[in-house]
This record gives sequence, C-alpha cells and structure tokens, in this order.
Amino acid sequence: MKIKKGDKLDIELPTSEGRLFNLKETHGKKVLLTFYRMASCSLCNLRVSQITKRWNEFGSNFQHVSIWHAPQDFLKKNMDKHNIPFIALADKSYKYFNKYSVERSIGKTLLAFVYRLPSFIMAVLKGFIPLQTKGYLDIVITDVLIDETGTVVDVQYGRDIGDHYTFDKIKEFSL
Repeated sequence: MKIKKGDKLDIELPTSEGRLFNLKETHGKKVLLTFYRMASCSLCNLRVSQITKRWNEFGSNFQHVSIWHAPQDFLKKNMDKHNIPFIALADKSYKYFNKYSVERSIGKTLLAFVYRLPSFIMAVLKGFIPLQTKGYLDIVITDVLIDETGTVVDVQYGRDIGDHYTFDKIKEFSL
C-alpha cells in the first residue's frame, strides 16, 4: 500500500547498532522518514553527509529515521563513516519497502544520472563510491513527514533515485 496523509506507520527494524527499533519510539517528535537504497549508494551517502552537516539547523524536537535495504553490519560500516546524529534502520529483507510500495525503477535510475550528474560528481569527489553493494541500486527514494502523534502529514514518492524533499522544506517542518 502506498503511504498517504493521515496514515500511521508500523515499522520495527534493527538499527545500524543492532538494537531493535520501533517507529512508535519517535512519538512526541517530528520525523522525517526516508527509504534509501543500499547503504553504499553514492547519492544516499551524499544526502546523509549533507543532513549530518546541517543537523543543528533542524528543531530540537526533530528526528530523522532512515531505512536502508542492507544487512545490519553493512549498514553500520557505512553509517559509521558519517557519525550520524539520527537513526539508521536495516531492512535486509525489503519488508517495509514492499509493504509501503516503495518503487524500484531502472528507468528512473538512469534518469537520475542525467538530472543529478552534479550530485553524482560531488558524491564521487567526497569518496562515496559503492565499491561493495548489498542491496538494490534502483530503489526510488521516498520521504515521509510524520507529526508528533505519529501521523503522516506529507509523503513524496520520488521522481527518480535522488528526489528528496528540499532542506528548506525539512527545516520548516522541523521547527
């Protein structure tokens, strides 16, 4: 089922550190939930780097929860490079990607190489090169904004594999 405004999501997965996490733990906070691709994805790691760098711009009652198609140990290895201030979840079995109809598309993956070439170049220059892959490369990003009651207030199923909410939209929501 596709996520829509008004939904309450049920997600329970291991964190990159191996602890079992339930999305209900974020109740009382504003949440950006993002379905990313594999943990070594260049564009995904660029986004993680940017969010980490700008973390202090978000409100104090804000949390980012990222879901990755990756085994927990591989996710930890990749997230440790960033010293992330948010939660990274390993969905090795692709359970929640399927449950919430997160798209896979070779066509949209190829389009991103055209539309997002500067981002790919920046990611490579920062060293985000997927030398090892454990997960699908063609997952199309999905961003979800969730309010303090755990209710979805907005959702964006991406137009391509790098299509996220803008930082301004996230910052405005977080404050």
